[in-house]
Amino acid sequence: MVKILLDCRRQPIDFWETEDGLFFGACRSLADAIFPTITWLEPSISGQGVARGWRFPYRDPWLRRFAGLFGRPSGIEPFIQRENPSLSITIGDPPEPGTSIPTISWLAGSFDQELLSGRLISTRKEWKSLARCSGILVGSVSAEQFLIDRLPRLKGRIRMLAPFPANLHRPLDPVQKQLVRERYAEGRDYFLASLDGAEVADLVALLLAFAVFKKRQRSNMALILINVPRSILEDFAEKKDSYRHREDLKWLTVHAPVDRSELLASAYTLLLPSSGGNPLLTLAAFSGRVPVISASVPRQDSFWEASVLHSNLRDPEDLAGQMIALYKDESIRTKLINRGDEERKRCNPEQSCSQFLELIGEVLRLPAEMTIHGKFAGKT
Repeated sequence: MVKILLDCRRQPIDFWETEDGLFFGACRSLADAIFPTITWLEPSISGQGVARGWRFPYRDPWLRRFAGLFGRPSGIEPFIQRENPSLSITIGDPPEPGTSIPTISWLAGSFDQELLSGRLISTRKEWKSLARCSGILVGSVSAEQFLIDRLPRLKGRIRMLAPFPANLHRPLDPVQKQLVRERYAEGRDYFLASLDGAEVADLVALLLAFAVFKKRQRSNMALILINVPRSILEDFAEKKDSYRHREDLKWLTVHAPVDRSELLASAYTLLLPSSGGNPLLTLAAFSGRVPVISASVPRQDSFWEASVLHSNLRDPEDLAGQMIALYKDESIRTKLINRGDEERKRCNPEQSCSQFLELIGEVLRLPAEMTIHGKFAGKT
């Protein structure tokens, strides 16, 4: 029996319902099918089961200090001593300083983009903590090279784990789409914008671009905003009432994965205005046959490079031009949908899971005969 501790205390309480949570959950399910003797431990602050209410939902520096005073590390070490896990996996975080067991840091999925943007690991203490990892999982060649350039000793301890969409993401038929539109947008077509990782300036540019689109097209298209950071919500609490197209603007909080999947699959276009982009949400859009306009900077190793439209992050005219091009020319939209579908078909969950398991095997120094072509035989 191999006990693996999952440490996701800096993630939202509803982490397992997010795209990153679904991604990790899919890898864990495949690992269980290949290696059924793994026991996954997810402690509460008191070490009594799997309660999740004690996680701290934001990466704000003040909240990090608050968490350090009241929840870390006192809540985890007693649990480690009692349960004696073989390995700890920290999700979206460097390991806790002073952790007494081998640790793998999961920085794949959207955490990959946060790492490259400098939002995920910013302090010297966090970098020193990451350098002590026994293994690191990232989502791209760029992230791997970024870590090697910053911490050369990490070379050989990093695995690239390519993202793949959750099974619940799928296309909807016209009747289903109309029902979703009626639920969220009074029956109208809508652009869906995910603002995770965005700044106020990104939202301002998006709203200006949407205003240009409405002026030039005379369309009843709506704009739905999801994953809006709290800082933006607070800043726009009063300002949004003065927006000219406020009747066409919807601010939604959608937690249930199925509802989020239906909202995405029924969108006319997915907009990703933040500079980091979101590979998991992009793949989810591909699965739902929805085109994507991304403000992320193109990278040569981006799997979606030729399958999305890229726009200038802070140029409303450029973003509006992309929105209008998709709206006026259905052939562009169809081409993007078909390219996205091809990219989705290239995803290989089994290969990603194999990388996940191989790293676990190396860190735990399991005998080579327990691995068959990168997959555990299922015995320890």
